[in-house]
Amino acid sequence: MREAEEESRRENEIVIMASRKAEKEKMLKGGSKGQSVMKYRIQHILGTLQGSSISHHLKLRSKPRDWRNHSLHS
Repeated sequence: MREAEEESRRENEIVIMASRKAEKEKMLKGGSKGQSVMKYRIQHILGTLQGSSISHHLKLRSKPRDWRNHSLHS
């Protein structure tokens, strides 16, 4: 039983390391003049944003607050 769990964990680590290696290769990829390829960097940022719960933390107001009617001494 324990050996099966260890084997499963090792296989999972191998898959994770392979995906990290592929991602790293994409991030370090350069163009003909040495500039980094922004396509892969933008894809990485977009994936991070989509994976996070950023929309949960944003609270949009239905109507903007009128700053002229706001009293500083309230």
